[in-house]
Amino acid sequence: MGDNPNPGYHSSKYYRNHPEARQPIGYNQTPTTKPEERSVLVVWLLRLVGVGIAIAGFGIMTASFWLGIFIVWAGLIAVACEGASDPILTGGPIQIQIVVIGIVCAIFGWFTISFPLTREASVSQSYAIRHGEYRAGTKIGNIEWDNHLAELHAVFTNPTNDTFSDVDLSLYPDFPTHKAEILNGLLSCDLKPIPGGMTFGGATNVKGGMTTVTGKLIGEGQLDMHDNQGNVYTTVLTQAGYRLLCDKVPPRFSVQMVFALGEVANQFRLQDPKPEARMSMAIGEIRGAQSLLELLGPRPYPLTLKVQGTYRQRWKPFSITSEVKVEDGN
Repeated sequence: MGDNPNPGYHSSKYYRNHPEARQPIGYNQTPTTKPEERSVLVVWLLRLVGVGIAIAGFGIMTASFWLGIFIVWAGLIAVACEGASDPILTGGPIQIQIVVIGIVCAIFGWFTISFPLTREASVSQSYAIRHGEYRAGTKIGNIEWDNHLAELHAVFTNPTNDTFSDVDLSLYPDFPTHKAEILNGLLSCDLKPIPGGMTFGGATNVKGGMTTVTGKLIGEGQLDMHDNQGNVYTTVLTQAGYRLLCDKVPPRFSVQMVFALGEVANQFRLQDPKPEARMSMAIGEIRGAQSLLELLGPRPYPLTLKVQGTYRQRWKPFSITSEVKVEDGN
């Protein structure tokens, strides 16, 4: 046997009974190093990074919903992983670690059900007043009624306890529209004609003589009419539909609209424009009419209302494409 490199070496039993004694390194022993502990700053940064990612994801959801969703999910997963490795939790009772991870999983499930799994809930309705006549001068909204016009009501409803935002709907009745109005005065909404499509309009002549009519195309298919006699041209009917824009629609609220629909009388129909033309205009002169509405035929009988567009509920975007049956309103 060789010399003992550690004089005073005792048996392992001795060192078990005397923990204060320093055990020398033996032939078969190697020095052990204590695992490096994470600094307090690193530990707290790791604890907060997942929460910070989740909060950032909520902010991103308003601009890019699905990107925000994945970032929130990543943040919650990071929180769960930190809960499984945090030295405070791993050094204590296992029950505390289970509770913490369970809470994170519950938040993950609530978030998933409340946001990405939210289902489309809007309701679109339509009905028409098909019987009876209004007295002369009667107004529905700001529309002065005429017996050549059909009264079509359209309703967009938020039946939930959430606020709808960024509502952008295009509504297309199956007959041309004279005018349309929002009836219940929601200030966050606006209803405007969609430019383009087939339009019918005119002016009551205030001057005689040779009249030259000019049409200028502005924007996306909107035709602006002028002549050299100073007549003011107005649109009587448009087939392009109307667009409903709302910043917000409150919970349990319905946006109510009325459309005045009409049809040009057969004897006043002009030649249809060529379908391939970007813009086409047909002009005619009619004598004896006191009002442009006298050029319309009997009031039409609307049957369908096409609705297309988008809105957001809990920041999630939804698309609508539906053909609503027009019910009998009286």
